[in-house]
Amino acid sequence: MNRYILPIMLLVLTACTQTPHIYVISQGYSSEELAPLISELNTLEAQVTVSDAVQIPSEFDETSLAVNPGFHQSQLLNKIENLLSDKGFKRADIYRFAQGKHFYNGNNIGLYVKNPVVVNDYVMPSYIRTQYCNTADGVLQLAKNGDFVYEYELLNSTKNNESESEFSIIKLSGQWQFDQRYLTLEQHETIIQRYHFSQGEKPTFFGPKAADIFTPKLNSTNPALNCELLIIYGE
Repeated sequence: MNRYILPIMLLVLTACTQTPHIYVISQGYSSEELAPLISELNTLEAQVTVSDAVQIPSEFDETSLAVNPGFHQSQLLNKIENLLSDKGFKRADIYRFAQGKHFYNGNNIGLYVKNPVVVNDYVMPSYIRTQYCNTADGVLQLAKNGDFVYEYELLNSTKNNESESEFSIIKLSGQWQFDQRYLTLEQHETIIQRYHFSQGEKPTFFGPKAADIFTPKLNSTNPALNCELLIIYGE
């Protein structure tokens, strides 16, 4: 796909020093609810950064820790796990390889906490992309304010003239809505596509993998809008 389309890349967090850095990614907790945990984490020999802007992968449990395979500071992980237990959080699952497009290197640690009482619904990701589509290759970007940008390249299309670029990137923009069943894209208050949301499996080079599937339901004159959109986990 053309290099100018924003890619879906691994979330790589790097450190400038050897001091461990704990990134606390929360969903469904207020700042006040997290404050006791953050206060205790700040007593450890590590930097602490809190964010609710990063999407937590759906395969992560209520409490998860993510580190890289070379991370060997087991005492620090044990301290974090003890703090979580003391504050009433569920025992953490530990991931040492990329999960849900998230990967940590160096001495970075990802601490993910989801409130099971509040977070019951599927949360739309920031990006969804086409895969296995013969007519277009694109990325749908979904902003939290309800705006979308869909950048795509039509496949097997002919150039209009010799001076035209080999790749022709087209951009659509508008507003999106999601009601736990359908993702709807609108332009100027007109629905241009409605996708049915489901979860299942899709084939990959590594065998069948869990996937979030958005299947178009309207027959659009735009080939790109007739492509299925996917998030495939564990590729």
